[in-house]
Amino acid sequence: MRRPIVFAPLSRCCLILFLHAFMALSACAQSPRASLLVDATDIPRRLLKAEMELPVTPGPLELNYVEWTPGNHNPSGPIQNVVDLTITDDQGRRLSWTRDPEKMTRLLLTVPDGASFLTVNFAYITNQPSVISRSTDSYGFPNFGGMNWNTVLFYPGDADKDEFFIEPELRLPNDWKQASSLTIARERPGVIFYEPVSLAELVDAPVIFGSALRTYQLEPTLTEVPHFIHAVAPFATFTDLGEERLSKLSDMIDEAIRVFGPFPYSQYHFLIMLSDELPGLGVEHNESTFIAFRADRLSTAEKDGDPLGTLPHEYIHAWCGKQRTPEGLLARNYHTTADARLLWVYEGLDSYYDDVLAVRSGLMTDAEYMDTISSRIADYSHRSGRQWRSVEDTAVSVRHLRSRSVHWYDRARGTSYYSEGALFWMEADAIIRLGTNDERSLDDFCRTFFDVKVKLPGSPVTYTREDVVNTLRSVYDGEDWDALIRARLEQPVDDLSFEPLLSKLGYRLEYTSEPTPEQKKSQNSARGVDLRYSLGFSCDRDGVITRILPDSLADAYGLAYDMKIIGVNDYTFSTLRLRDAVRHSPITGHVTLLVAFGDKIETKMIRYDGGPKYPRLVEIQGAPLVLKAIMEGD
Repeated sequence: MRRPIVFAPLSRCCLILFLHAFMALSACAQSPRASLLVDATDIPRRLLKAEMELPVTPGPLELNYVEWTPGNHNPSGPIQNVVDLTITDDQGRRLSWTRDPEKMTRLLLTVPDGASFLTVNFAYITNQPSVISRSTDSYGFPNFGGMNWNTVLFYPGDADKDEFFIEPELRLPNDWKQASSLTIARERPGVIFYEPVSLAELVDAPVIFGSALRTYQLEPTLTEVPHFIHAVAPFATFTDLGEERLSKLSDMIDEAIRVFGPFPYSQYHFLIMLSDELPGLGVEHNESTFIAFRADRLSTAEKDGDPLGTLPHEYIHAWCGKQRTPEGLLARNYHTTADARLLWVYEGLDSYYDDVLAVRSGLMTDAEYMDTISSRIADYSHRSGRQWRSVEDTAVSVRHLRSRSVHWYDRARGTSYYSEGALFWMEADAIIRLGTNDERSLDDFCRTFFDVKVKLPGSPVTYTREDVVNTLRSVYDGEDWDALIRARLEQPVDDLSFEPLLSKLGYRLEYTSEPTPEQKKSQNSARGVDLRYSLGFSCDRDGVITRILPDSLADAYGLAYDMKIIGVNDYTFSTLRLRDAVRHSPITGHVTLLVAFGDKIETKMIRYDGGPKYPRLVEIQGAPLVLKAIMEGD
């Protein structure tokens, strides 16, 4: 049995908490303070109701809705879901307002003489996020839900997010419990009064709630900072998380601390909602992360060997993104345009280490890690979009690329700052290890780069491209890091292969006719057939083509997105028959498909004798096996 949930004894984490609280209260006493009441008792019917009281002075006033939500890196504030908005002053006068025609998240009004407070009332419609707002939106179901405070507040246009303070209050159905990183000042049945916090801290502190909310305390050994997992779902059975998985997550926290240094905050909460009706999501915060999984994902994780990779990814952001963040990515408010060019650090470095920490802590086996890397390299080796668009451009264009292209995804390149950014950092790790005879690694870069002290929650220490280059140089000066970043990240590439990276890792990429056990397991659970590396396309279980690799056989033979395969080699379509046709292609020399496209039916005889092809990393004889050293850690 896990020990009862208790708070850590007086320690460094308590001192940090005390200092943060003292600084916040001191700032709060000297700063304007608003109140915010959110009534979530109607959230099962997809409605939140908010009432804000704002101190004001007579004259022109602008009120801003949070537009550039932290963690989304783009203007994603879901203002379209705000309804029934009225503004009155403290004398009961209803004020007229207009929307800024150039910025729909800004309201313009005039405060009349004699008014010192405004009351802003509105409702928020939950469960209808845009693609780019899903992780910072709010959701409600009959017996649980989750809320991001940015969906239910406005702030004055001249407010500094660290100096504008709010007193939050939350009303819930009487039998519901809540979990968040906010400190509760007092409560009574159905009402929670939180301690006053800055606008930055409130936006940074999502809350989940429900009648079946369950809490676990993790037990890392390298920190006394309390870490919790809170899970809420339609049924309590979905919130079961096995002892073995909890132990591995505790080990993951220890592995993160070994890489990045002491945990920078006073507490941490994994806030998890479980429902098949929710979009998959995860967004990082200083002291918590807001995550949605399918309903059974926690309860089946141990049985399926699911690494729950979103948890290490969002956790690493406590350092990489929250303790330090690119200069210009976050402004003093939430309506100033952000500079996303360095997301290859913010998200790419994080994406590299989420797999590394998973394998080092046992959340992922060595074989699963090797398959993850081989699949990633094979995937990006066929993305023709890399030849016209840089990784940096995918970061700058994040607001357009977050919504995945349905057709010709490989030509658009996608949000490559995640996974291709991770491949850059893997190469950097290999360069450092080889250049120092394995005496130093990218872990040393991280320990140095993140050895900074945060000022207040929500106020990270910023960095520039030059800071990244200089820190890499301080760890290993035998590489022209500036030139490598330009070549790998800031320019399109001519050669789609990753031979320089692979050779440094001590492996080469080959395609075999038989899947690895992990690939076979993934294939058996797939909802279609992936033939990208043989015929050059993927299809769903009904035979509808969902992906075509540019310059592949499928491309050359005129296969098209949404084309439906209805026959394979003179038989009706099934996923098994399609796989068998490819398996027997070395004997037949072709795969014949009967396809329907609109009202037209035609036959495609694809001349191919290569059989199935599965990517696999194969050791280079005599080469240092750097990838194995990365998996083992220092």
